[in-house]
Order: sequence, then C-alpha cells, then structure tokens
Amino acid sequence: MRYRISEAEMDIMKILWERGPCRASEIACACKDRNGWEKNTSYTFLQRLVQKKAVRRREPGFLCTAAAAREEVCEEEFKAFLQRLYDGSFVLFLRDMVNRERRSSKEIDELKKIVAALD
Repeated sequence: MRYRISEAEMDIMKILWERGPCRASEIACACKDRNGWEKNTSYTFLQRLVQKKAVRRREPGFLCTAAAAREEVCEEEFKAFLQRLYDGSFVLFLRDMVNRERRSSKEIDELKKIVAALD
C-alpha cells in the first residue's frame, strides 16, 4: 500500500510507532509537548492519516493504532525522495552523499564492507 505522509503527519506516526496504540487525546498532548500544536491541529492531522488508512481508529475513546509499519513508510518516503531529487538513482544519491564532505577512514572501511557484501 502506498502512503504519502506529510512532515506533520509523520510526527503523529512517530508517536504511534514509539508508544503503540494511543487515544487521540494522548496523541494531542504529545504533539502539544513536541510541537506546540493545539488539540484541533493534532486531530486534523490524525483524521488525515485515518483517511489515508495509515492509522486505524477504534471506539470507544478514539483509540488509534499505526496501520502502516515504520519500515514501509520509510521505504516509500525514501523512494519518493530519490525520484524527486535524483531521478530515482540510488547511485547518484550515494555519490552525492559520499562526495559532500571528507569521510573518516572508519566510515570508508564501513562503506567498503557494505559494497563487498553486495556481491
């Protein structure tokens, strides 16, 4: 399933992934602490996630559960990022990241191990 999750919606997903099932009121309190959001703002983003089927809501008490796994969302977001900035090329992305700044010998050794493990 494909999820397009905004940055603000991702904050709510992170809460659910960290804590597990939560009532909407608990999510709103956490968003207030983290982002300074008012309750209605949190509820708006939460409702969008329910509509996208990334979050399941149960009654009573508006109990919310992440329906989308963190790994699945991260993979989809990374693919969208690669497509948007690097025409979908992981090689171009990796080259850009490696060439951005000087790497330590430890980092270079780790990168070599990762590449060697691909064979």
